[in-house]
Amino acid sequence: MSNGNLDNKLLHVLDHQSKANRPAMRRSVIAPFILWLYRLLNCKRRWRIGRPLIRLATRLEGGAMWSKTARDIMSNFHGVSIGDYSYGHCFDPAAVPPGITIGRYVSIAPGVRMIVQNHPVDACSTHPVFYEETPGVAATANLPPGELHVGHDVWIGYGAVITPGCKKIGNGAVIGAGAIVTRDVPAYAIVAGNPANVIRKRFSEDRIQALQSNRWWELEPTEALQVHTKITAGSDLTSATADPDRCPIASIIVPAHNEESVIGRCLTAMTENARPGELEIVVVANGCTDATCEMASEFSEDVRVIHSSKASKVEALNLGDRSANYFPRFYVDADIEMPVEAIRSTCKTLQREGVYAAAPKIAWDLRHSNRFVRAFYRIWRLQPYFDDGRLGSGVYAVNQQGHERLNCFPDVTADDEFVRRLFQSHERATDFGHYFVVTPPRKLKQLIKIKTRSRRGNRQLDFASHTTRPRRYRQWLRMMQRVLVRPQLWADVPVYLGVVLATCWRASRTINLSHASLWEKDWSSRGVNA
Repeated sequence: MSNGNLDNKLLHVLDHQSKANRPAMRRSVIAPFILWLYRLLNCKRRWRIGRPLIRLATRLEGGAMWSKTARDIMSNFHGVSIGDYSYGHCFDPAAVPPGITIGRYVSIAPGVRMIVQNHPVDACSTHPVFYEETPGVAATANLPPGELHVGHDVWIGYGAVITPGCKKIGNGAVIGAGAIVTRDVPAYAIVAGNPANVIRKRFSEDRIQALQSNRWWELEPTEALQVHTKITAGSDLTSATADPDRCPIASIIVPAHNEESVIGRCLTAMTENARPGELEIVVVANGCTDATCEMASEFSEDVRVIHSSKASKVEALNLGDRSANYFPRFYVDADIEMPVEAIRSTCKTLQREGVYAAAPKIAWDLRHSNRFVRAFYRIWRLQPYFDDGRLGSGVYAVNQQGHERLNCFPDVTADDEFVRRLFQSHERATDFGHYFVVTPPRKLKQLIKIKTRSRRGNRQLDFASHTTRPRRYRQWLRMMQRVLVRPQLWADVPVYLGVVLATCWRASRTINLSHASLWEKDWSSRGVNA
């Protein structure tokens, strides 16, 4: 397991791929048919039936290392994000549960198991009937979603087991065959045993730090080979750097009006694990009378604050749009929490052919909401438009082609619905492997208020004829079918229907009194007494 052998092995693999003259990544012409068939056969749940389809996709596209379709299947249906040029046992839904992010150039041997959730040992019972939705007793899953981040250039040996105690495997780490990993693995560490312990570091701390800054794994194989050859030949790592002038991967626009109570957590979530200069974040502080501007200005060098005296979300979005420099472009509400891993994965989603708008999957933090609000969301989350291509609820992103269609934001309340209607369902995508978190209102009164605003904004779009209103009858029928097969949710239906009727009535009364340029928000979810 010497450094020379590892370097020679990588050089041999990259040199062989270069000689074969293979493209960077492949997508078969029948990829849409494979994805359609995977969905039709409900392979998300019946993954044994889906295995042959994954194998077919990888065979048609030159192997798992090169297959874009296999990555789309794992991301869209199983919530697993797999970086380019990674290969091995990570394309088996039985071995890799949702919530796992795998970096680029990762090698995973057969027999590897990754476990991201434990039975709740602190609960009265550890039996899944009390905390899983599938048995049909618990109304919702009570366990928080597990997660595991596998860095770049990681090698996991045969039969290794990653337990829930491990949340992160650092870049360049090597996990020995049969190891039982119970805690995080440092970058460039070699671990083995039961439980796994660090045997040694692959390189000195100075060299590890230089490799981390080098980021050669962000390059395509041909370019990475040139950098790797220089490093192996003993060149200074700073002279063999991947790209010292790398541009941000995305621009993020955050309109903020008196958001001092939440702007900190929003920016922290995006920048906590981001590399310096990886993101361009533009906070448009409009009409603020609190400390929003000061908090955002002092946060990070990657955060740029634009001041506007007028309190208008639409004008803030357009002002931020004109100031941003990069694509893809994200539009994020100030009370949203979205980690940089979700941003990176959504950027990859927007590179797919025919996709112009995308967003991570939505998750709700209902810890501080009362039982009526929780009852509403237990039904609301069953709506079919959450299945795929859902935009809005605080986050959406477009690539450069999608932005050309958007152009600028009109004077409407529902900017997210406006953007969603600009694109057909096949032109939108949801990154099911990553989440952004929304904090709903605490009480039913505030919930009705924000849902009235949303419904009123949708009706404004109908009347203004900015876009065509989609038909919702089939979606309602599908949602009712989902409720009928879940008897544990029947008691929540009156609450949901009551909120729907109340918001319809209130929206019809106030539609002519609304002004899109004004801010309307729920203060209870921001920790402020309404």
